[in-house]
Amino acid sequence: MKSMRKVSVLVIFLGAVIQGCALKPQNVHLDPEVEYAKEVSPSEVLIGFSVADDRPTKKLGEIGDAHQAKVDVTLNEDFVPLLTERLTAGIEQRGFMVDPDDPTVGRTLTIKVDNLALNSVKMPMTFRTELRADVTAVAATESGVYERVYYVQTSQDTAGPPYEGQTNKLINEAMSQALTAVMNDDKLFEALTR
Repeated sequence: MKSMRKVSVLVIFLGAVIQGCALKPQNVHLDPEVEYAKEVSPSEVLIGFSVADDRPTKKLGEIGDAHQAKVDVTLNEDFVPLLTERLTAGIEQRGFMVDPDDPTVGRTLTIKVDNLALNSVKMPMTFRTELRADVTAVAATESGVYERVYYVQTSQDTAGPPYEGQTNKLINEAMSQALTAVMNDDKLFEALTR
C-alpha cells in the first residue's frame, strides 16, 4: 500500500513538472541598451525626429519543442516612446537639437523598425534560435536624402526550447546592435548638417 502511495505521489509530481515546463505563448518586452558615439560640441542644428514601428505583424515567429508543438512569440507593446527617448539622448549627444515630430523643421531624421523575425529550430542536441532585426534610418534635408538599412542577425543555442527570458535577451541584444549602429553612423549625421 505504501509503495502505491509513493508511486501515485511520484506520478502527480512528474505531471506537475511536465505541465510547468510546457511552452507557453511568449509576449516579449523591448528594452535595448543603446551605446552612443563620442560626444561632440553642441551645434545650432535643429532636426525633427521620429521613430516608427513599421513591422508588418506583431508576431515575431514561433518556438517549438521536441514534440513539434509550437507557440507564438509576439511583441505587442508600443515601444516607440521608449526608443524615441533613448535615441533622442544619442542624437543630442552627437551635438544636435531635437524637436520631435515637427514637420516644419527643414532637417528630419526618421528611424523605422521594419522587421523583427524569430526562428527556432530543433537541432540534434540543442535548439537554435535566430533573430533578425531590420532598422531603417532616413535623414532628409533640403540638400537631399540619406537612407540606410541596418541588418542584424544573431542566434543562441539552448538545451531546450528558449523561454521568455532567453527570447527577451536575444531580441534586445539584436535591437541594441542595430540602434547602436544607427547612432554611430557618421555619414548619417553628416547628411543632417548639409
